[in-house]
Amino acid sequence: MPVGFTDLRFETVRLLNETNLSVVGEIATGDGATGASGATYTISSDEGLVDYLNEGAIEMCRTCCYITGSQTIATSTRTLSYASSTVWFPTHARVDATRLIHCGEQELAMYDQNYPTATGTPTYWYRVGPYDIGLYPVPTTSTSVVLTGAAIPAAITTAAGDFSFAPDDVLLKALPAYAAAKLALKNFDDPSLVGRSFWKDWYDMARLTLWQQLDTSLKMPGGIFAVPPVNISGGK
Repeated sequence: MPVGFTDLRFETVRLLNETNLSVVGEIATGDGATGASGATYTISSDEGLVDYLNEGAIEMCRTCCYITGSQTIATSTRTLSYASSTVWFPTHARVDATRLIHCGEQELAMYDQNYPTATGTPTYWYRVGPYDIGLYPVPTTSTSVVLTGAAIPAAITTAAGDFSFAPDDVLLKALPAYAAAKLALKNFDDPSLVGRSFWKDWYDMARLTLWQQLDTSLKMPGGIFAVPPVNISGGK
């Protein structure tokens, strides 16, 4: 079932050995300054925690969890960027109801040496850089291109949203471990917390397990998840 902020927060504060009613951000900065509670703190609300939970979720979807999404991007040039899109690895592209044919840029250059300037209604798409694709022919007017592929999850807030891209028991173990590790690294006044780097190991092992369960086609060279999330030989 979906996992929301309340459950993830509870698991995080449990790892940090705090009470469920405490402010998760009450972790000392380590500068020795004193305040109302005896020290200054790096985060004063749950907003810092929810940022870490979202960060961990995005990293899981980029490395070991395949969720699909679509994004519409308008362009009138040869290339378009999807860097700010929820789709981080497009697998299909279409204009209106017409699905574009995917090809390699070198193949396209062999077919038409003037491909960068040839204009018309786009028929092909190809990858240009890490977060760019090219269209051929180049549209002469603003054209809406719908990209579909691997996406990142919608962010949760302290009041709404939930994650469901992996089993709830996996999410309840991995995401709080990621958040707790990030929060512990901020606390230089408590050596017992700083030493708990193994929380990050829990997160990485969860990612590796999910990656190993992916369909083989997704892990082939050039595939979406060709690179394991952690070094399988044992290193990081």
